[in-house]
Amino acid sequence: MGYFFIVFSLFKMIDISAFAIGYQEYDIIAKRFKAWGYIYPFIELSLGVMYLLVINSPALHIITIIMSFIICLSVLIKLAKHEKFQCLCLGTVLKVPLTIVSLVEYAAMGIMAAVMLLGFLN
Repeated sequence: MGYFFIVFSLFKMIDISAFAIGYQEYDIIAKRFKAWGYIYPFIELSLGVMYLLVINSPALHIITIIMSFIICLSVLIKLAKHEKFQCLCLGTVLKVPLTIVSLVEYAAMGIMAAVMLLGFLN
């Protein structure tokens, strides 16, 4: 999961301005807080680095769960409207449509973080 976060964040940073503008189209936070599109890739990068450093912290897992939930909700809303849109999980470099696959990717990360949190608490 750490590699996933790092690679995806780096793709977003290649053209962070275009990412931030496009991200406002479907992310529920970026729609209201424009700077979120610039902040998000750095949070994603930080999460990736922490996972690779094996920092087993409840806070790390909780932040991942919250972020995954917000992204899943944002994608679900966009998919429910049946709008064709580019998924920005890989930034603007690779043109990938926003589909159920995008939802599954982020849901899987949230589930993995929840499992790690449960393991930490037991």
